[in-house]
Amino acid sequence: MPSDLKLKAWRLPVAMACLVGASLPWAAFGAGDADLLADSGAIPVRGPQAGESELRNLVDDLKEIDARRLKVNALVARLDVTLRDKAKNKDYQLNGAYLGDKDGNLRLRIKHDETLLLDMAFHDGKCELWLPRKKKFYSGQVEELRKASGNQLALLANAGTAHDLFFPRPWTENALERRVKIEDGKQAVSVIEMPGIYKRRVRRYLISSEPAKADEVEIFDLSSNYLGTIRFQNYELPAPGAEGAADQPMDVPYPRRVVLASSDNRNELQLDVKDKELIKIDALPMDKLQVPAPQGVQVLDLGEALKSGQSLFD
Repeated sequence: MPSDLKLKAWRLPVAMACLVGASLPWAAFGAGDADLLADSGAIPVRGPQAGESELRNLVDDLKEIDARRLKVNALVARLDVTLRDKAKNKDYQLNGAYLGDKDGNLRLRIKHDETLLLDMAFHDGKCELWLPRKKKFYSGQVEELRKASGNQLALLANAGTAHDLFFPRPWTENALERRVKIEDGKQAVSVIEMPGIYKRRVRRYLISSEPAKADEVEIFDLSSNYLGTIRFQNYELPAPGAEGAADQPMDVPYPRRVVLASSDNRNELQLDVKDKELIKIDALPMDKLQVPAPQGVQVLDLGEALKSGQSLFD
């Protein structure tokens, strides 16, 4: 292994810092926003920001984007992974694999050659994280990661599902409404939730047309802390697989490159689908979505580790 990859025993916090959330204020919406209610043909308009024809086109775009994820129950992907420290102008070339399904279960493995660096799983609301080089195994709840915006995995916990990364849709499970602006020829779509008595923006997408696609999304937690931005690039539509095949190439547009950028834009995690190998499958076996605790390794409480404020990778 090159000497620069041995730096700090490959702890990953520098490179994985792209997943860190930071506390930044949330800007209020402008008075010219337009609301789009999910699955509704009605478009209540609050101001002249978006014309009728632009909003009609946006509704069509959103319907197309919304429909894509309905075609995919689960997927597997082989990845080229780049961990980028922009402050030091250093890139670390790795490889990995991603498994995910429509229910939000996922597993992400990252290696350098054949050396495993990280093995993480979200399933049934649980989180398991194995860091072999640190000999640390964490177990806890995904919700604990979502609420602890200062941890290294907050961005993935809030928007790391298969649908969020590869079929991004301006909506969430708890969304109340969508608000729209036209900015420089692109639609800026804010997704609004109401976790308490106040409405809060949790995501802000930039949408382009022809073809309809999400170009990027800013992610906020329920306390309005900005967690980072995910960019979607190099969209591709592979040839459809054999009719009726359980495993087949993806037959709807998806981004071959997904870049997760830190809130301060100093670090990035870049995931490139290797050789167009994003495969649609009917379902994922649950044992493939679990990270078993290695024999002889102490299981650490994820919630307690997050409360301590220390990095999970130290």
